[in-house]
Amino acid sequence: MTELNHIAMFETVKAIRKSVDLSYERCETAFARSLHATFLNKLDDMMDDLRHDADRLSELRQQLQAAEITEEDFNLLTDRMDFEWNWLDDGPHSLLDQIRTTAWGDGEECVVILDYTVVPAAEQEGLAELCEQLREQTGVVFVAARR
Repeated sequence: MTELNHIAMFETVKAIRKSVDLSYERCETAFARSLHATFLNKLDDMMDDLRHDADRLSELRQQLQAAEITEEDFNLLTDRMDFEWNWLDDGPHSLLDQIRTTAWGDGEECVVILDYTVVPAAEQEGLAELCEQLREQTGVVFVAARR
């Protein structure tokens, strides 16, 4: 498994966020501005998770070097950190309607993606392209979805 570089990923998300912010300023409709604002908030949340993960990883590496934790514990604690848990593993994230729910059965739970349609790119005023750029560069999928 390739280790996620949280600092590089942070810089990637930060650059995309800057593009979204510039695109927001050019929006002509309230609908597109709302989608852009939601995306900006989500990108801020992603950057918070990346910052937290990088700090936690540094702390755990220091503990490993000081023999305060074992390598097995280190691997367990860093296997799926906040960014991966919240953004990479759950499928598409919607900027509009909720398209994910949690289902429980036999003592287990799983995320279920509900049926949805994507808002046409023209109505998003450039946001669809920025979501695609984020997907290509980070693996995180956002859609403007309606149920």
